[in-house]
Amino acid sequence: MKLDNSKREALLARTVAVVLEVRRQYLAAGANPLKHWQQIHDRLRMATRTTTSVAEWTTRLQAGLKLGVPSSSLSSAVLLLEDEVACIPQPAWLDLLEREHAHVMALARKEAEDRKEQRLAETTATIDPETGEVFE
Repeated sequence: MKLDNSKREALLARTVAVVLEVRRQYLAAGANPLKHWQQIHDRLRMATRTTTSVAEWTTRLQAGLKLGVPSSSLSSAVLLLEDEVACIPQPAWLDLLEREHAHVMALARKEAEDRKEQRLAETTATIDPETGEVFE
């Protein structure tokens, strides 16, 4: 099934949201910060190749990373992804993910970096670097 561009972008955005929540939970569980992206990528590809639904994919991804019960934010992201995928045949989403897994990971990494930079900017914007004075 050929997806129109807006549907493709929506599916990618929802998938990236799940990946970012999985990453957050994975790092909180003590994952190696130097290797976590590769590990998530490998488990994402395996889950994509061996499942037939969002529910199975998420379960396989979490199990591959040895994560416990999904956090509330991961649960919400998964449900939003399921809603998005429900509008198309699920194999179309899995085909998209198989073809564009590197793109999904690139989007997730970029979003994670953007969030980190934003947090740093907010922190440094409130502290005078010369005097240490905090501005409200």
